[in-house]
Amino acid sequence: LLAEAVGESELGANLLHLAQAEVNEANSHTASLCLATLTNLASVGASFALASQGALSVLVDGILADDPPTVYYAAACLQNIISEPSVLDSYALMHYLSSTPMEERLRALSRVPNAHMAAVARGALSNFN
Repeated sequence: LLAEAVGESELGANLLHLAQAEVNEANSHTASLCLATLTNLASVGASFALASQGALSVLVDGILADDPPTVYYAAACLQNIISEPSVLDSYALMHYLSSTPMEERLRALSRVPNAHMAAVARGALSNFN
């Protein structure tokens, strides 16, 4: 029900708008909170709704950010979103991701000493490939 509510309401779009603004402003605390909330929404079935509302561009920007908490939560959210078959089956969504430097950045993050960061990067890469 929660996933349906996200898809049928403006919650996802509003949260994505806020997340994008906070990532752009490099506001680590608020960006991380927004991305963590998106991660949780994706984990309860709202992945396709969020991806369709523009989450992938926000997540790519987060993954490419300089701020480690922002990068971590963006990678975790991407891992959840692209584990959803309907997202993986969407040519448009996957084509968008493949046109960004996201995969290269995740490969680099998968080798960092921080075990948590490396794990979510490897998870996102595994789901992407």
